[in-house]
Amino acid sequence: RRWLSTAEARFAECFEDFLDDGYWWECSPSHSVYMLRGMLKYGLARHLLGDPVWRTKFGGTSLESAVESLCKTVNPFGEYPAINDSTGNGWAVLDGTTEIRAPLYLMGRGDFLEVLRDSGEVPFVPGVEVSAPERIKPSYTSVLLPHAGLAVMRDGWGKDDGYLVLDYGPHGGGHGHPDKLSFILVDDGHHWIPDAGN
Repeated sequence: RRWLSTAEARFAECFEDFLDDGYWWECSPSHSVYMLRGMLKYGLARHLLGDPVWRTKFGGTSLESAVESLCKTVNPFGEYPAINDSTGNGWAVLDGTTEIRAPLYLMGRGDFLEVLRDSGEVPFVPGVEVSAPERIKPSYTSVLLPHAGLAVMRDGWGKDDGYLVLDYGPHGGGHGHPDKLSFILVDDGHHWIPDAGN
């Protein structure tokens, strides 16, 4: 019980750096993925202990809402945009991060799995029955994340749909770079205008 109390306090501290729209304060999508990977591992452990915390709010943000903010910015291929010092174009959120998949299944968020282009293979989690939620498209398309300073415009959720993300907001702390008012364009299944770097 003491360990869980300490762990929950540390876990709650992680949420202090999420912005009001659920995005990680550095406004760098790859760093959002990095943080969420560790936090989702903790969420998975709590789920295995019979106490899911996916929707529990810490400082106004839950794990589920933080993942949703990231999902709002991914391109039609399920890749996070190379904004600020995120890794270059073509990096899918679920590539090499298998610890993200199981929590999404346990949350029952078929819309997240659809957006992130999950393979559909139900992950194995020892001691827990995992089922595949129904795949649905999110109810939103274009979104504005004012605190992260990102505007995302998209035609829909298909791989050939048009997508543009504009980076107009804050510098992004220690992981920012001077690329304000740059944009990334994907359309008709192609990366037309990738991140231009600094």
